[in-house]
Amino acid sequence: MIHLRPRQSQAVEDLRLAYATGARAPILVAPTGFGKTATATEIVRLTVSRGRSVWFLAHLREILDDTADRLRAAGISHGSIRAGRSSDYTQLVQVVAVQTAVRRSGLPRPDLIIIDECHLAVAESYRKVIAAAGHPLLLGLTGTPQRLDGRGLGEVFDRLVLTCTTAELIDEQLLAPVRVFAPPPPDLSGLHTRAGDFDQGEASAVLSKPAVVGDALSHWNKLCVGRRGVAFCTTVAHAQAVAEQWQRAGYRAVAVHGGSDDAERREAVAGLRAGRLDLVACAQLWIAGVDVPEIDTVIWLRPTQSLTAWLQGNGRGLRIAPGKRDLLVLDHVGNCQRLGHPLEVHEWSLDGRVKRSREAALSVKVCPQCFAAMPSARQTCPDCGHQFTPERRELEHVEGELVEVQRGSELPPVGPYKKGDIVRDSRVPIITNELVVLGVHGDRLNVTSLNPVEISKQIQALGYTGFGLPVSDAVFVRRPDHKREQASATTIEDLIAIGKRRGMKNPRGWARHVMAARQAKGQWRRVA
Repeated sequence: MIHLRPRQSQAVEDLRLAYATGARAPILVAPTGFGKTATATEIVRLTVSRGRSVWFLAHLREILDDTADRLRAAGISHGSIRAGRSSDYTQLVQVVAVQTAVRRSGLPRPDLIIIDECHLAVAESYRKVIAAAGHPLLLGLTGTPQRLDGRGLGEVFDRLVLTCTTAELIDEQLLAPVRVFAPPPPDLSGLHTRAGDFDQGEASAVLSKPAVVGDALSHWNKLCVGRRGVAFCTTVAHAQAVAEQWQRAGYRAVAVHGGSDDAERREAVAGLRAGRLDLVACAQLWIAGVDVPEIDTVIWLRPTQSLTAWLQGNGRGLRIAPGKRDLLVLDHVGNCQRLGHPLEVHEWSLDGRVKRSREAALSVKVCPQCFAAMPSARQTCPDCGHQFTPERRELEHVEGELVEVQRGSELPPVGPYKKGDIVRDSRVPIITNELVVLGVHGDRLNVTSLNPVEISKQIQALGYTGFGLPVSDAVFVRRPDHKREQASATTIEDLIAIGKRRGMKNPRGWARHVMAARQAKGQWRRVA
């Protein structure tokens, strides 16, 4: 028997509604620790009860093994399409390795394919498997529907079904509280980018130095004695160097990597769970697919530009366990300042990622005394009590009013811009660091011909609340509150207008989906 939590049950109902309103390939977007695999297991059970067949498709053996275990625990018989495993194609449920399925022909065609870590599904191997299976219904599972290369998941999927945030699950005591420490990183300015991320070979040359590894160990000694951790490293040699440094300090540590055999991987997982290991140093592994609730420390010795890697890597330590107080994240490579706090809320889209300038400001700052990372709005460090000196602000935030900003504010050195563009400027206070381009003159904003009323109208038409100066060179705005905006819509026409403002390809279809969801919850009301 599968017992789902209320949020998981709601996710199942939301997916039913998505399919009922025309979706063929929705994505269930839920943070690490939500219980996506448990939710998917219930969907498998429901599908099989109707006599339909299901594949669970993934790329990591850890994910496949965990899924097979959960299916067995739920009393769901299944076959495997995996290298080195016996096959039973008569089973309605198959646990499928994408690397195996792409090489085999004549496989039975399923009615539904559930794809874990579905941000990978735009890759050619996945698309070949889907095509060979006859393009059945799809269900994607991920906590981060975004790719490092910027490609949109709309190439394969057609709807996002959102659930909740990591912070909400922490508030409900379903995930562990998070503390982040970000000591000053070594100089990584010379690293090149390969395939959208830092060259890990170059990073290894910097981060494998004894002084750098020793600094990481000193912070472990200060903050993490008695904890169980995972360290994300750049290369196999780097992971081995980290494990050896911990061993010399008297800790129980091992290194695992993409070349480790099944027995080594299983022993690393079992060792952390049982408390036989203090640290596992990883290279090319464990960003996803490993469920060890006992992990309460995540060490970053691998710099990344990937928001997916950052969030999912931290997710290895978010699950709750008996005696576990919190998750401690030690970021030695500047990922937090580059990608944001692990609890930062993100707006996802099927349309792909708009690449952000490295200099773009993020809502995180680091305490100069203890190196704790926290949202920028905080004025007191929650760990050591340090009081931050208030920064001089050129902009005063007055809700709903236009206030003066110093003239001559220039745009960041990117462009060209056009009317209506949204850009970011790291010199603007964190809470209001976006600019709406109302007009362009050369490389500068030009709104001098607009009066305050016209400025307000144009900002509101873009779905923003804003403030600025009628004769200034810039209008500063806050990010739109999409939830509040959507909740304020009382007619289908209101929803369609919102969809158009957000640039949706099918605003009418989205509005119908929202309306159907409200009707299902008894929340829809018509206004004459």
